[in-house]
Amino acid sequence: MTAVPALWTKHRGIAIGIASQWFIPGASADDVRQEALIALWVACGDYKPEQGVPFPSFARMVIQRRLASCLKVATRPGKRLLTESSREDWQLVSCDEQDARMALWDLVEATRTLTLLERTAVQRFVDGTYDSYDKRMDNALTRARRKFRAAAA
Repeated sequence: MTAVPALWTKHRGIAIGIASQWFIPGASADDVRQEALIALWVACGDYKPEQGVPFPSFARMVIQRRLASCLKVATRPGKRLLTESSREDWQLVSCDEQDARMALWDLVEATRTLTLLERTAVQRFVDGTYDSYDKRMDNALTRARRKFRAAAA
């Protein structure tokens, strides 16, 4: 089996080529290119040659699906990309230590509300073993994100 970095380096032109054909509102061309390269990295890790699908075809499918997902999120009513939000939305501008501790405490409390499946999904996401094609894990990660966002609000 080919190592992930070697496979990624060899086929990164595929991702860049696909990214150049996409426009996602609120995202720069560099953002779209980065999403495509991340999708290529995921494809390299998920690729199983024994299934008989050529890697370039598999990579194109994974990249197209990720960019389509980004487009769907970007055009969803009421959703904004980070590039569209104001600095106050995402940056701690005037935060003292007590506010930071309270925010951290809220996140710790949110982790205590996670189910075992949600914790597993978050752990896999953090350590890079998350499989976005496992619908059960995908749903669990979505629920965990929702809980974290509620705690951060």
